[in-house]
Formats: sequence, C-alpha cells, structure tokens
Amino acid sequence: QGARDDLVEVVIDPMKLSSYGLQLEQLIGAVGDSNSLVAAGNIEGSEGKYAVKVPSLIETPEDVAALPIVAGPNAVVQAKDIATVRSTFKDAETVTRLDGKPAIAIEVKKRIGSNLIDTIAQVRAVSDAFIKTMPEGMHVTYTQDKSVFVNQLLGDLQNHVMIAVILVFIVILYALSGRASLLIGLAIPSSFLIGILLLAMMGYTINMIVLFSLILAVGMLVDDAIIVTEFAERRMSEGMPKAEAFALAAKRMAGPVIAATMTRIAAFSPLLFWPGIIGDFMKYMPITLIVTLSASMLYALVFAPALGALFAKAPPHHENDNRDGWYMAVVKQAVRFPITVLLLTVGLLFGVGFAYSKYGAGVEFFPNVEPDYGLLYVHARGNLSLAEMDAATRTAENRLLGWPGVKSVYTRVGKTQGGGQDIPEDVVGVIQYEFVDWRERKSANAILDELRGVMAGIPGVDVEVRVPEAGPPT
Repeated sequence: QGARDDLVEVVIDPMKLSSYGLQLEQLIGAVGDSNSLVAAGNIEGSEGKYAVKVPSLIETPEDVAALPIVAGPNAVVQAKDIATVRSTFKDAETVTRLDGKPAIAIEVKKRIGSNLIDTIAQVRAVSDAFIKTMPEGMHVTYTQDKSVFVNQLLGDLQNHVMIAVILVFIVILYALSGRASLLIGLAIPSSFLIGILLLAMMGYTINMIVLFSLILAVGMLVDDAIIVTEFAERRMSEGMPKAEAFALAAKRMAGPVIAATMTRIAAFSPLLFWPGIIGDFMKYMPITLIVTLSASMLYALVFAPALGALFAKAPPHHENDNRDGWYMAVVKQAVRFPITVLLLTVGLLFGVGFAYSKYGAGVEFFPNVEPDYGLLYVHARGNLSLAEMDAATRTAENRLLGWPGVKSVYTRVGKTQGGGQDIPEDVVGVIQYEFVDWRERKSANAILDELRGVMAGIPGVDVEVRVPEAGPPT
C-alpha cells in the first residue's frame, strides 16, 4: 500500500517525428513488438511439462531509448532520436501514512491454519535482511503485531497452569498425609506430560485452548489417584503390607476409576463433533481433556501403585478426624431426612434455572473482549479525486494523532480494501490505530466513546468509530 509502480515514459517530439517522415503508430508498434513475451513451446521431462517463453527485449529505460524504429541504407532511427525517454512512476492510487508521515505499507495476513508466531518471525527475518539494503533516512516500523499479544497470552496461561497445580497440591497436602499427597500430586505433571506427548504425536501444537484445557483438567486429574491411594492407605492402617495394599487397591478400585474416567470423557466427547469454524477452533479442548484424563487413569492404576509400594507409609488410623467432623455431622443429619434433602435438591435445581432465566444477563456467543486496536472508517460520497479523499481523511487523522492511549496510527486512503476487513464501498479512507498496553490506559470503550464525540461534525464526511469483530482466530 502507498507504493507507486515504475513506469517508462516516452515523450514524443512531433517535429522530429515529422522530419523523419514517421507515423505515431510506427513508434507504438516498435515498442509493443519489442516488449512481447513470445511463447516457444514446451519441454517435457520426467517431472512434468514446462512452458518455454522468450522474454521481451525491454528491461531498462535505456533499452527503450535504443529501440530501432526504422532502418535505412545508411542509418537507423532509434526511439531516443524522436522522443525523450525517462523513468517515472504511475499515478498514485493509494496514500498511506504512519503516525502522520508518508509510508509504504505491507499488510501481512497469514494463511488459514498457519502458525501466527512462526509467520511473523519469518516476516521479521525477511524485513531484517531488507533493512541492510535500505538507504539512509528510511526505517522499518512494525504495527499491530499480534504475536506480542499471543505470546503474552500464552505466558499468562502457562503461569495460571503452574498456579493451579500449586493450589491443588496445597489442598491435597492439607487433606491427606504427606507421602499420600505426593503420590496424588504426581498425577498432575505425569498426566500433563503424557497428554502433551500424545498431542505432539497427533500433530497438535500447544495453543491457548490447550493451556486452558489443562487448567480445566487440573482438578480432575487427581481424582483417580485419590481413590486408589485412599483405599491403599486404609488397608495399610489396618496392618496390610504396603505392596499388597496398593496391589489390592489397583485391583478393587479399577472398576470405579475406569467408570469415573469414562463418565468425564463422555461429558466432553460431544464437543468433538462441533461443526464449522467454531468446531475447528474448540476441538483442542475435548481432545486435550480426553488424553489427559486417560493419562490420569493410567497413572492411578499403574504408576501410583508401583510408587506407593516403594515409598508409601502407613498413616495412623483415627476413626474421628476433626477435619471431617463437620462433614459427618451434616451427612448424619441428611440421611435422617432423605426425602427432605431430595426435595430441596430438586427445588434448588429448578430454582437456579428459573432465577437465571428471569434475572440473568442472557447468553452471547463470543463476549466482548478488550481490543488491541480500533478502526476509523471515513465515509464520503461523490466522484472524489485521491487528493480530496486524502484531505477528508487527514482531518480525522489529525484529530486522532497524539490521543492518550493510542500507540500508533496507520492511515490508508484510496483503495481501502485490504487488511482483512470487509469495508463498505463508500469508505474513502481507513485509519487503524493501535492501543497501548491495557494496563497503561483507560478501557477501550471509554476511548472509543471519546473518539466518537471528537470525530462528529467533520464537514463532508461521516466518520465511523469501531473495533474489529470478535471471533475465533483462524
């Protein structure tokens, strides 16, 4: 965007053309004949058929100047004898600026299914090589680099995974004995490693949906190990050797563990058949949960008994544990009045559904999230020249430059289609502005409301303030 194509301009001198007795068509024909791409057949090889073409004779302005127009017995009339040949540029079709300064913009959009971080890394590598050949006074600036946001998001999710694991360890350590909590806690990293290995074997990368699924699975991964370990500890407290206790636990608890795991897997399996783009976007969640839950079952029935037979220690057995006192008191009261508890449970179930339908905030497909950039569409009607479009867009641009919370302003005038946006036909200019980090500014909605007030009343145009539509990345 903003670049002008090279052009060789031939300015004919009518007096010289007439003095040589030539017609304009002769000059045009000579240039056209010398600039034709001639097909020369095909070459067929072991890897296929290749077309052979003879390139044109014109590669530089000097080649145009040296073209023979007409030949006589003693001399040849060349194009430079009857015309001035010079290198120039085509008329501009677009105008682009970055932060109010003229710029040539390359808008990069990744292919569907490609890795965004790898794509931007390759773009930066090509750009770095090009920078070495640039003349002084020019520099390259990157705007709206989505890999920064993605890397930050992935880093935050990784931290959240670690925090979730630590919190689960703390809860287990409080509720169980030290060695038992260690055996149970090892189910989390073991299941994660096995699950990530299976995902890699299936060709899936670690993305934000996978990390979110790991956070979702953390609390469920320890369930199977708790069942086996608790049964074994109870038998050990009764005097059974630890090897026999864990072997018996794996045997007796295999049915409940497998049933519990299959129940959880069945709950997430329907998401595998979610159709369309949303299904392609969300499929990582059920796949990740299925492989990690299966790995936790494998750990509980195979690895936990083996480790327990080596390191477990029989805990002291207490029939009355203060930690369970309040729970047992509630259970004793509940079993005395089972019908009442059942009616209260059913009433609560329907009551929650009724309350949400009446007082809830409703349902939406994709919630509004804090955007990292916004858009200004400059609408104008009429047969406007590029200069008039630029003048109308510059007015809105000048009001936006230096706005608090705005990091960069990229303006595109003229041919506005591009940037991955579906733009109305009456838009003569598009301004894309990138916000600074959300922790260093007010909310995007507040900034947008301020801009709507500032952009109102520009003569001859209607400025639309908007943000990109939310949806699953491709």
